[in-house]
Formats: sequence, C-alpha cells, structure tokens
Amino acid sequence: MKLPATIAAFALLVAPALAAPADGCAGITTIPSDDDTGVSVLFSEMLVTLERPAVACDVSTPLIEIPLVPDTAEGAILAYSSDYRVDGREGDRVQLRVDENGVIRNVVADVSADPDRSVILHSFVTPDGDGKLNSDILFQLLDGDEDSNTELTSLDYGFLGYTTLGLQAASVEQLASAQTTLVTQLNTTAGLILSANQPLERDDQVGLLGAVGSHTVGLTTHLNLDYGLSIDAGAALFEQSVGNASASGVMLGGKLGYLQPEDGGAFRWLGNVGVAASPGMNLSFSRSYTLFGAGDDFAPVATSGNATGNGTMIGTWLEGGVLIAPDPNNEIILSASYARNWLSLDDAGEEQTDSNPFAASLGSSTSTYDTLKAKAAWTTSIAPNLDLTAHGAIGYTFAPEELAIDVALVGPLTVAGQDEAFAEYGARLGWSVTDSTEVGAFVLGSTGSVTGTHMQVGTSLSMKF
Repeated sequence: MKLPATIAAFALLVAPALAAPADGCAGITTIPSDDDTGVSVLFSEMLVTLERPAVACDVSTPLIEIPLVPDTAEGAILAYSSDYRVDGREGDRVQLRVDENGVIRNVVADVSADPDRSVILHSFVTPDGDGKLNSDILFQLLDGDEDSNTELTSLDYGFLGYTTLGLQAASVEQLASAQTTLVTQLNTTAGLILSANQPLERDDQVGLLGAVGSHTVGLTTHLNLDYGLSIDAGAALFEQSVGNASASGVMLGGKLGYLQPEDGGAFRWLGNVGVAASPGMNLSFSRSYTLFGAGDDFAPVATSGNATGNGTMIGTWLEGGVLIAPDPNNEIILSASYARNWLSLDDAGEEQTDSNPFAASLGSSTSTYDTLKAKAAWTTSIAPNLDLTAHGAIGYTFAPEELAIDVALVGPLTVAGQDEAFAEYGARLGWSVTDSTEVGAFVLGSTGSVTGTHMQVGTSLSMKF
C-alpha cells in the first residue's frame, strides 16, 4: 500500500532529521591526479534511496606535497577547488551540505543524467594547519520514487595556486585607494552641477550640460533671492571610471549661497552650504595580485579581482571666502571649504572563481571622509557678450583610519584608509548668443596622489529668465 503523495513528501523531508544518516564512509578510495597536484576521493556507499534517504561521511584528505610550493609555515596559503559529483535517476532532487574546514556550504539540485552536469557543487578550500582538506558531508534525497537510486560518486580536489598574507594585504590596499578615488571624483562632479566653474554673479537661469571624460549629462538651475542669497540645484546622470574605481548612477545636489550686497567696496564676503547625494550607484573596484603555481610549470599568473555592488555617497560642505573686484570687468574669489562624505557599500564583492580563488568582499559598510580645500577663481569679461572663468584648488582628503575587507580562504584583513592630496582646475568660456541664451564650453580636471589625473570636456546651454 502506497502512502499518499503529501505524506510521502513529508516523510522524505523529515526522515533525515528524525534518524541519524547512514555512514557512507566505508568504501572510500583516494587517487592522486595525473599531475600529482590534486586528489580524487571516490565513494562506493554514498547512495540514497527512499529507504535510505540520507548518508554522511567525514573526509580528511592528506595532500600530496607539491614541488615549488613553499611550506605553509613560510606563509603560503594554498587554494584548491572541490567538485562534488552525483550519478542517479533524472529528476531526483537532492541536498548536499558540506563543512569544508569550517566553511559550510549548502546546495539543493535536481539530478541530471548528463555527465557534463554531474557536478552539483563547485567550491573552494584551503588546507588546515595539518595540511589536510577536510569535508564533513551530508547527502540527502529530498524528492524521488521507488526507482530512485542516486549516488554521490566522487569529490575531486584540484590545485589552483597559492598566495601569501603580505600579497593579499597589498592588493586590498588597492581597494582602499579606489574608494578614496571615488570620493574625490564624485565631489568634482558635484561641483560641476552646482556651478563650481561659473561666474558667482549671474542672472536667474536654467541650463543643460554634457561632458565626456567622465560621461555626464545634467540639468542645472540658479535662482537669485533677496539679501544676497541664491540657490543652485542640479541633477545629472553619470558614468565614470577613474583609477581602480568605476561608478554610474544619478547625482542630485543643492547649494544655498550668500554674497554680501554690493556697497561700493572692493571686498565682499561670501559663503555657501551644500549637499549632494548619489543614491544606489552601480560600483566597481578593481585590484590585482599574483597567483603563484597557477600557470604551466607552476609559473605565476597575474590575477585581477573586480568587486562589484551598489552604494550611496552623501556629501555636505561649508565654504567661506571673499570676492575681490579690482575693476568692473574682473572678479577674484578666494575661499576655503570643509566637506564630509559618507560612502556606503551594499554587499560589494568579487566573484570567487578558479582564476580568482582569493576573492575579496567589501561587504556592507559605511566609511567617512573629510576634505579641506582652498580655492581661487577669476572671472573676466573679454567682450560685452563673452566671459571667461578659470579656477584652481588644492585640497586634502582624510580617509578612515581602517577598512575591514574579507578575503576568501584568507580571512578578514584590516588595511589603512588612503588619504589623498589633490588639485582641481578648470576653465569655462561663456557666450551670450542673445539676451536670454548663453552657450558655454568648459574643461574640468583633477589630479590626486591616489586618483591620478582625470579630465572632462563639455558644453552647456543656459536660458536666462
């Protein structure tokens, strides 16, 4: 008499929890690979059926000593791939849960009769302190019928290469530098949409801008209020890549400005307070390291990692200074500013692959950056309908003292944040085509001790009102 389907399914799910799984370790055979760098573990008793829905085995595999690989006591961290293969009835659903040297992995898969799809779990492991690869295995049949006869046939370990703690620490410092690079460049983009390269005194206007170098397309607005106050607002779509950092998304910003009303004097005080935000950006941070023993004849292989994820940056700043007008056609601005940025990452990390077994994960975190900057700008009237604004600034960004980055098979690493000294510079030429229309062309650049040099070239179209 057969059980109803619902009762049978329930029995399959709870049976492994109600009874200890059968021991499938009695029939293990260990075979070295052809090149003596890997090991295959063959099972003859990891078979699951309706009557035997779960089996377990604790594998501890001593590794063959590999020539040209330093002893682990000398700091080498070895990486192996592990492939778990099954053979059985098409359509059976199985669960494989393994504890590999303390790292638990779990997979639920449908069995395929195709030999090319026999691997149901491909993972990565490093030997323990005794030079062994350990795997505590629980293999379960979750769904099947009377003909189910599915077996975990083998566990294949393949040598991928080795690294050292020092090499990984150096490579993750590149990720810390990439975050500083991103902050510097996004602050430059915020200045672009909030009139950093425009004359301080200008008519009410709304404008469009576009730039290449770091691709940016945006909308800007300037509105003069009473008592020397003004408002600037902007929004832009951007896609940029600088150094080891890439980002794309939308930036929003706003600034409240004050300029002492003109009283006939040559000096007028000014101040600004602003905020900019780039929510939900697509981010990418790259690094490189050498994977030893991965190439032919154990040659070192240059390996790159690319940590992708999402993130948000929010920045606020205060600026104060003075406007100097030596004559009606020239204005000079001298100012200093303090900015604070918060960079939040959401599960940013690299994909762990055979070519990048030591994948880095930045995880979910928020880091704070503080920037001090001194700026000078000059606006001159070249002709009644043509003006030029040039500006330059020097600054210093203080990065967080420490960043925690996890590296697969190595563990958590703590590296110092990367401070940066930088310079910003640019020029804009504005041509008043009519009383209400102005066309602009600009160049904007930055050079940083971490970021390197980056340039943008663009145009703008403004409608005065």
